[in-house]
Formats: sequence, C-alpha cells, structure tokens
Amino acid sequence: MGDEQRDMAYRWPEILPGGRAVLFTRGTAVDQMEIALFDLETREQIRLIPGGANPRYSPTGHIVYGVDGTLRVAPFDLEGERQQVSTNGGVHPFWSRDGRELFYRSFADGRQVLAVPIQPGPTLRVGRPEVLFEGPCFLGTGPDGPYHLAPDGRFVMIKVGDATTDDASAPDVILVQNWAEELSAKVPTR
Repeated sequence: MGDEQRDMAYRWPEILPGGRAVLFTRGTAVDQMEIALFDLETREQIRLIPGGANPRYSPTGHIVYGVDGTLRVAPFDLEGERQQVSTNGGVHPFWSRDGRELFYRSFADGRQVLAVPIQPGPTLRVGRPEVLFEGPCFLGTGPDGPYHLAPDGRFVMIKVGDATTDDASAPDVILVQNWAEELSAKVPTR
C-alpha cells in the first residue's frame, strides 16, 4: 500500500438503496477531498466528484454535496445539470423522506436550519431556501450534524443553553459506558 493510500481519510459513508454500494468522501487533506463510490460487488472505488464532500443520496435518485462551503444538487448519474442549493453557504444537508425537500444548516454560524423545495424530473427545479428555525444548537461534526428528521416530520436537535438566559429547564445528558455488561448483570439470559 502506497503512502498516499495509507494516509487517505474516509468520511461520511452512506449505504445506497439496495445495499450494493457505499457513497463516501475520501481525501488526504481537507482541501483535497472528493466524493467516491465503493461497489460492494466488484470492490472497486469509483471517483465521482473531485473537490466535493458530505454527499447525501435522495429517494428520487439525486445527490446533494458540498463544494467550497456551498451545497449543490445533481442527478446521481451526474449526467444532468448540477444546481447550487444554498445561497449563503450550507452544511449538514439532509433529505426529507420523499426527496422533495432538502434541509441544511447555515454555513457561517450554524444557527439557522433552512429548507429548500426540490422538484425532481427531467429538469430538476430547486426552490428558494427558507429559514425553518433559528437558535443555539450543537454544531456537531458528522455529516448529518446535530439534527435528524423523525418519521412524523418533527426535527430532533441537540439544543445548547443560551448564555443570555437562565435556562434551568435544560435536560441533563447521561453517558452510559459498558452498557452491555450492565444489562447482562441486571437481566440474566438464563
């Protein structure tokens, strides 16, 4: 294995529908990232988008990805037009369950969550981003960031305390380590 392959970082994997391939970001440095696809049958890595990062596959067969702090949408086969989605930068893209709406966080401070209507079809139509809500929330480091869309359409987020108010109602976070051993001790299998 060459030095470049050994130093290669792999991030943000997503198994595609059907389970035959994994979409991910790879690179040797933050400014040298690219989006690639790993075919689980042929075990081949296919370079898709140089300079891209944080890809997310939609149920309608599109891909959203980041390039230089902006988000773009394209057909997954990359044969059609690529359109910019975010107007002032964006991170942590997340598709609605039907793929007709894209959510993301503002790039500058991450305080806003925005929604963009997407109309798939022969000509992809991208609407204007609208702010859904704003407030102090955990910025996160993963591809989805600190929020997720629940099956009933509600957002689940990690909110951080606001330094300007006395927020005594904020819930505690409890970290349980070695939970499997604790469970085995409390609920014997025999």
